[in-house]
Amino acid sequence: MKPLDTEMLAALASESNLLITVEEGSRGGFGAHVMHFLTDEGLLDGGNCSFRSMCVPDVWIGSYDLT
Repeated sequence: MKPLDTEMLAALASESNLLITVEEGSRGGFGAHVMHFLTDEGLLDGGNCSFRSMCVPDVWIGSYDLT
């Protein structure tokens, strides 16, 4: 997701009370880049917007046949 769409992120941070990133098996990836942008620009300083970065484990997740 590089380069980051910083205009979009700034707009989302000003219009939303929560931003969430979700990525697969790579802590320190996209979510970290978004967090660094938000904090470097002071977009989380006012307390109006929170940020969470979620990471889905990079493992096989089976499914169940419920029939």
